[in-house]
Amino acid sequence: MLAVLTGLPLDATTLLYSGVAGGAMVLIALTLIFFVREKKKKPTEDGPSEDLSRYPALAPTTGRYRVTVRNQAVRVRLVIIASAGRNLLSKVDDVLEQAARGLGETALVDKPQIRIWPPQLSATGFAPTFFRLVKRPEPDGTPSRWILLAGPVRVGDDKILLGLALQADSASKLGAMPMNENQWADVLRIERV
Repeated sequence: MLAVLTGLPLDATTLLYSGVAGGAMVLIALTLIFFVREKKKKPTEDGPSEDLSRYPALAPTTGRYRVTVRNQAVRVRLVIIASAGRNLLSKVDDVLEQAARGLGETALVDKPQIRIWPPQLSATGFAPTFFRLVKRPEPDGTPSRWILLAGPVRVGDDKILLGLALQADSASKLGAMPMNENQWADVLRIERV
């Protein structure tokens, strides 16, 4: 019947339809491969983003300690930790205590959001990634009540990466501050109230 409709001998008709079907299958396969590659090309982030403008208002503190950054009183609102390379993660309060004595107890009172990010391949790349993914309500370079600190903390023999979003009572230009292992105790002061 096909040979009658197309006017071609049976072998040529079969060959024509086989070619069309094969071409369609190749086109479908190439389309699928293209979309899968496009999906893989999208940049991946090293952790979920945080929007600090969505954080609820602070309750009055009842803690024994007060945290200051460069003499400005702050409250701990967000704690992000990640392992550096293949290091195992420690307990969050252990990491905070290694950064500054009393910070772990203060965080228990402030009840910050705590996030565990996937292991980071670069300790130096953690701070820029943290600053990019934790969004303050104000544009960069303008006074803000939010102060961001990020960098490595030594916990025993392990290096753990710590990011803090701290909220002050009044706006300042402190902004985002990358830290090294030795700066935490100099920048963060924990005082007994």
